[in-house]
Amino acid sequence: MSIWSRIIESIGGEEKIPSDSLRNGVSHDSSRYAFVDVEVGVKDGKVHDVGALKWDGATFHSANKREAVQFLEGVDYVCGHNIIHHDAKYLLGDEAKKWVLVDTLYVSPLLFPERPYHHLLKDDKLLSEHITVH
Repeated sequence: MSIWSRIIESIGGEEKIPSDSLRNGVSHDSSRYAFVDVEVGVKDGKVHDVGALKWDGATFHSANKREAVQFLEGVDYVCGHNIIHHDAKYLLGDEAKKWVLVDTLYVSPLLFPERPYHHLLKDDKLLSEHITVH
């Protein structure tokens, strides 16, 4: 099952949230989301890299914050691991209110209940603490 299918299934199996469900005039069509990862320098607190992926396969990769925000125009949901307490502050600042932020830090145990304690490796492989290596 794809991650997109798991997300749709986790919100009740519907492709769209009803159109009367609006927040700040933004439609909550579940097909209008993007995933974002921001690399911030520990010493300087500056954005060094931004990677983003939209639901339709469009990608963004640059350290230019302004261009990253432009890339996110037209989506309703911005998802990322620790986006609420970290990435949004550095990338979106006050503009974060334009989007509904979905933090995979909290969603991961819901999507992968068989692996409630896992971390993501940089090479995009999911590693569970419960995996035994032979």
